[in-house]
Amino acid sequence: MVMQRRSVPVTRRRVLQLFYKRVIVMSQNRSTSQFISKALSLGALFAALSTSAMAQVAITGVQYTPSVSGTVVTTGALTFVGNTTLLNTVSTSTTSYTMGAVSPATQVILRRPSSAGDYATTIAFQASGPNSTYSGQYDTTAKLLEAANPYAAIIDPFANGGGSNVERIDVNFGGPVSVEVDQALVFFNLNLNAGNSFRIALVSEWTGGAPSAYYNQTVLVTADKFGNALVLPDTLSATSSAYQGAVYSSGTVDDLSGNPSSVENVSGLSVSGVLVRFSDFGLAGTNQIYGYSVMSSDVTATTGSGLV
Repeated sequence: MVMQRRSVPVTRRRVLQLFYKRVIVMSQNRSTSQFISKALSLGALFAALSTSAMAQVAITGVQYTPSVSGTVVTTGALTFVGNTTLLNTVSTSTTSYTMGAVSPATQVILRRPSSAGDYATTIAFQASGPNSTYSGQYDTTAKLLEAANPYAAIIDPFANGGGSNVERIDVNFGGPVSVEVDQALVFFNLNLNAGNSFRIALVSEWTGGAPSAYYNQTVLVTADKFGNALVLPDTLSATSSAYQGAVYSSGTVDDLSGNPSSVENVSGLSVSGVLVRFSDFGLAGTNQIYGYSVMSSDVTATTGSGLV
């Protein structure tokens, strides 16, 4: 992998890759004639993009559920207010989608090299004041991604060297789920600038705690296909939001339960999104999937057998 985490302050990091679990779910198009209307309106887009780089539809708007207050927890340098909000709908230039979880058993697994070492994990929390975050505290990075709460993000999960050094993020639905071609996956990116390129593959078999087979066509989402800055849940603004970056390096790379080794204010961040339809993976009709995997764009394998 070529993405490198630079040893500079959090405020200067360009790559702040984020996948909210609530938006790593399937969405349902609300138009009356779902598949036909999208095929007609997006036909030019399909023709203009290569097979491996199609499906990049920018998110133009979002709506959240009302924020729910939680329990205040103070851990060393940070106070977690414990608020929770969920994503309700997303819009593209042609239609709107209603968010919906595919399975209550959804699990996120971060795959690292076998010799992972003591890599630091940095989390960006939306802040409500000095050393105080809107988010709740999560014990592990996986639980943070599973929590469905867009108040927290993992910074640079795919960074080599001193970064989290994640090779692949697997999302397991806990069993086979039927999906339609006009349903979609939605991904968000928290960044100082534009989104980051990444690859997605759909899991066709899951055996022994890991994907054992993928559908043969993967989708490469390019950075320039993310939409513009979106409204954030804390301020209902796209620009006026404070963040704090908390670095966890306790020796257990996924452990977020303790006091972070450092906390730093982060400014200038924005959230952008992209939508990927199941039809863009070459699927037709109804299909059974067990989940999907997200990986850095420099992964060379582009077929299901190559990824396994």
